[in-house]
Amino acid sequence: MTHDQIRLRPAGTGALVSGAVAITLLGLAFLLPWAGVMMGVVAAPAALVPALWSVVESLFARRRVRRGEEAASVRLRAGFALGSLALAAVLALIGWAVWSLEHAAR
Repeated sequence: MTHDQIRLRPAGTGALVSGAVAITLLGLAFLLPWAGVMMGVVAAPAALVPALWSVVESLFARRRVRRGEEAASVRLRAGFALGSLALAAVLALIGWAVWSLEHAAR
């Protein structure tokens, strides 16, 4: 096989999966308290880890694409977008919680 005939595997699968997990955990954070389960308090901060992993993994995958080791794919961009969205939502939720606790203590 020549170099032109080798198919490169698509990049970004790990980023997409971890971004989807982060968004799912955020959804659970909003759905579970209404069901009377306190796991929503745990699910929102737990979404921070896969969100960070998704962003970092997509940056590493993008580097591999630039070096020609993997093929660019929609999964790479979707993983970065989901991870960034989840990261911003978690940080906004934590910021809102800190702000509301400060105002409740006054």
